[in-house]
Amino acid sequence: MASSSTLHLILPGLLGPVPRAAATAPEVQGRFPGLSALLSRARKERAPGGDLGTVLSAWLTHPEGLNAGPLGLLGDGGTPGDEYWFRADPVMLQPDRDRIVVFHGDAALPDRTEADELVMAFNGFFSDDGLVLHAPTPERWYLQVPEELAAVTTTPLLQVIGRGMGEHLPAGPRGSRWASLLNEAQMLFHSHPVNQAREDQGRPMINGLWPWGGGRLRPLEWRHRPAGLHSDNPTVAGLAKHTGVSVVPLDCDRLPPEDEGDHLVITDGPAAALAAQDLGGWLDWLEALERGWFRGLAGNQRRVRLDAGTGRAWCRDGSGRWRFWRREHDLGHWLSLEG
Repeated sequence: MASSSTLHLILPGLLGPVPRAAATAPEVQGRFPGLSALLSRARKERAPGGDLGTVLSAWLTHPEGLNAGPLGLLGDGGTPGDEYWFRADPVMLQPDRDRIVVFHGDAALPDRTEADELVMAFNGFFSDDGLVLHAPTPERWYLQVPEELAAVTTTPLLQVIGRGMGEHLPAGPRGSRWASLLNEAQMLFHSHPVNQAREDQGRPMINGLWPWGGGRLRPLEWRHRPAGLHSDNPTVAGLAKHTGVSVVPLDCDRLPPEDEGDHLVITDGPAAALAAQDLGGWLDWLEALERGWFRGLAGNQRRVRLDAGTGRAWCRDGSGRWRFWRREHDLGHWLSLEG
């Protein structure tokens, strides 16, 4: 007997956008029967398209409080308090003709020692400006700023990777001050012994910060309170902690048990791979989720709603698995394309 609870899969990037050639590549065709069956037999409905924050906003009564800075810090074990926090992730800034391109990925991430040394240098240099950089993990940093620097609009890191820095800088009344601060940080990091050593070793330099997701920790309420969250994302972990919902680490080998109450399973790992133009990494995500999740879902009656951030969601009730009369399309049919 099918349960009345629904499994909500929130997986931005799972279905692209990808280059047109990728949708018909041998690596995609015929390799994901479980996911293809779910998409082919489900009912489609409109959904907010965009990144993880946009998709999650639909679950909250006051989504303007869904700020990656303070929530991510909370999820990473920090204490935001009443201060104003941005995510301020370490990046590599690479000159390219008449622009500077932002890169972020495994090769351009610091280890624990490198992160601590760069953060210490930053905090010493900017102490008179009221800036405090915090790195609870080597790859995710957070920046506390004074009130006068809060009034800016920023662009999430995943939307900037591989693009020019200039057209995505913080904008607003204090935009010029932010541009100056980021330029000073770039020069500080560029000449730091950490980067001199990385350059000598032929490793990408960590010569910049990317601020985004700024805000204070604010009250948040669910439109429909889930029974549990399952995620590898620190913002989601912070949201769960802030609203008193249980959260467990993402498990690509198995889905949450089918019990009373809706569960949200959330990752933007596929989107991060696509942002880094890492089609191999994106395929790795698809293969892991096909093996751990979608093959099993294709053979049961569990209620499922899949939102991949494309502006559509796929909803399968208990009868969906029996809709054999629906033509089953290969995964390439469902992928959104770049451009």
